[in-house]
Amino acid sequence: MSDEQGHSYPFKSMSPLETSARFKILLIEDQPDLTDIVYQAFVGEPFQLISDLTPTGGLERAIKEKPDLILLDVMMPGMNGYQVCAKLREDRRTQHIPIIFLTAMDRMEHVLKGLDAGACDYISKPFDLRELRARVKAVLRTTTLKSPKKENLSTSHLTPCSALSNLTQKEIQVLREICHGSTNKEIASLLSVSPFTIKNHISNIFKKLHTSSRTEAARIGIQAHLV
Repeated sequence: MSDEQGHSYPFKSMSPLETSARFKILLIEDQPDLTDIVYQAFVGEPFQLISDLTPTGGLERAIKEKPDLILLDVMMPGMNGYQVCAKLREDRRTQHIPIIFLTAMDRMEHVLKGLDAGACDYISKPFDLRELRARVKAVLRTTTLKSPKKENLSTSHLTPCSALSNLTQKEIQVLREICHGSTNKEIASLLSVSPFTIKNHISNIFKKLHTSSRTEAARIGIQAHLV
């Protein structure tokens, strides 16, 4: 079903995402062609994709539909994605919904601006559909597995410095390099260890910071003045 403001794509095919639940994703994007591309990323997955072509319509739909996750474009007419994200975070009805930015603006200052606005991840256009699918699953998996008790311990309720208190010195070194945008291979070379070891360090960092992406971990590191 579709209209001028948005589209709804109920996904008939269901496959497990470590849970039998069905997830609803809201895409706020002013380019209809990209909506069709995003739809293709989730065919055969347990998702229902709904979308809106306007920022205002997207805000209204977020309140009405209560999605499990929002994919949000940055460059839109009338109101940019940062402003939309801020409004979603200010509203009690939507402030808990995880947000992933989809944008061609991939410079570090843009990434950090999006994370500061309240997003949990940032994917640059053009993106690989497998990457989009993997990142959405990672965010939903983290959100789903958090119990109310764990929610009280999430990094959103901790200061950046206290969030780093459980990291080892080596993990802090790795996180500092993540903040600088270094790849696993570059970090491994700098610390004279294998990329596999760096991968394990990053996995531990994500668990301890209750994050699901490098960009979210970098935001915490930067706010804690690691760089």
